[in-house]
Amino acid sequence: MSNVLIGIIGVILFIGLALAGALFLGPRFQQSTNNAKASAAIQAVSQVAQAAAMYRVSEGKTLSTVENSSVLKNTGYLKQVPVNTVVPNMSFEPSMRSADGGIDNEPAAFAIMPVSGYTGSALGTDSKV
Repeated sequence: MSNVLIGIIGVILFIGLALAGALFLGPRFQQSTNNAKASAAIQAVSQVAQAAAMYRVSEGKTLSTVENSSVLKNTGYLKQVPVNTVVPNMSFEPSMRSADGGIDNEPAAFAIMPVSGYTGSALGTDSKV
């Protein structure tokens, strides 16, 4: 009789631990996915910025804001243009901006990459990333 009671208590404990684990770890897995996407986006922008810095040092001139990452690929400073893993369905790649954020054929000062869809569009938008 005691074996039956111990077995029932064991099953109840197992079900309780399984539910507690699912409730606790579920959000943790989603958070780690978002962290991985954000890390990949940061790495992509950093890679383009470092390639642009190497281009500036080697070529003696700064990229302009109208030039994109494919210029760095064509000149051999990038093996391939980094892929935007956060918004893959819009094919946004890292692009260059001037010191004031402009894109009107000015010397590039930094690289950016969108991590959400167009304004007003939920396509590809993930605010947690």
